[in-house]
Amino acid sequence: MSPMPSSRAARAAMLEALQGTEGPIADLGSGWGQLGLAAAKRFPARQVIGYELSWLPWLYSVAVARCLRCRNLTFYRRDAFAALARQDPMPVRTVVCYLHGEGMARLRQTLDTGEHSCRWIISNNFALPGCQPDHQWRLRDFYRSPVYRYRWPDCLQ
Repeated sequence: MSPMPSSRAARAAMLEALQGTEGPIADLGSGWGQLGLAAAKRFPARQVIGYELSWLPWLYSVAVARCLRCRNLTFYRRDAFAALARQDPMPVRTVVCYLHGEGMARLRQTLDTGEHSCRWIISNNFALPGCQPDHQWRLRDFYRSPVYRYRWPDCLQ
């Protein structure tokens, strides 16, 4: 799937959802890096890690992060699900994502393995299958798009 940036309103809601979470933040499918950059600026004491497979968006993100001297932000060109399961390069406590339904199902499978340290999942527009969010925001857009926050594993139905 080609990178699809989150809207400004969705990024704002996701940054709000990050309040009260802890530990390193992983942006799964970081695309052009806007959310990762915004999270690194908003939470300078936390490490932010972006994972993107598409070569051009990844390269752009790396260049912008270096130009802005974001010391708490790193972008990797690798499979986010494998990295999350291996805790590579570090254990992640909070995940943010804008993945389609199939990607959310794959995230759920990764979480079900239990081989991770993830505690919070924040998703733009797509729900985590079989889970109940602890909070949901509705954007003021035409579709009233949702942003979900889950506390893992408490969200299991």
